[in-house]
Amino acid sequence: MIQINKGKLKSYSEDYSALVDAIKNELPELEKYVEKKFKLKCKLNLEYDKAHSRVSIESNSLMREANSDIDKLLFSDICLVFWGGNLNTKENTSYIFFDAHLSYDHVVGGSNGCEIPGGEIYYNVQDHIWEDAEEVRRRVRLSK
Repeated sequence: MIQINKGKLKSYSEDYSALVDAIKNELPELEKYVEKKFKLKCKLNLEYDKAHSRVSIESNSLMREANSDIDKLLFSDICLVFWGGNLNTKENTSYIFFDAHLSYDHVVGGSNGCEIPGGEIYYNVQDHIWEDAEEVRRRVRLSK
């Protein structure tokens, strides 16, 4: 059971299904954020890894965004992945951290990824909204 109490997420079992559903319901807002911040229009999907109490968020293929022949020569696929998503809340946080990366497959095989500068975002558990990590950090600094 998950209980939200004064902005703190308390875990009383390993059933995070209500929290996972809440995050999944807010994916359209994250898609709007991605389009505004990174100028990428994409569809996001959430995968829940129950064994590790973690969610991952990945976009559909972004190859249609590839604008040059070089992009298509080097990459067979490109997608946006949000790493993090640790639901294990022993530290009683009101936020779940995600970090945006580009993941790409090479035409000749193999794959790599790279962090997107400024791509850190938090899911606010209390308010069920996405918040830019820099804004959250600024608010915390100002409150001290």
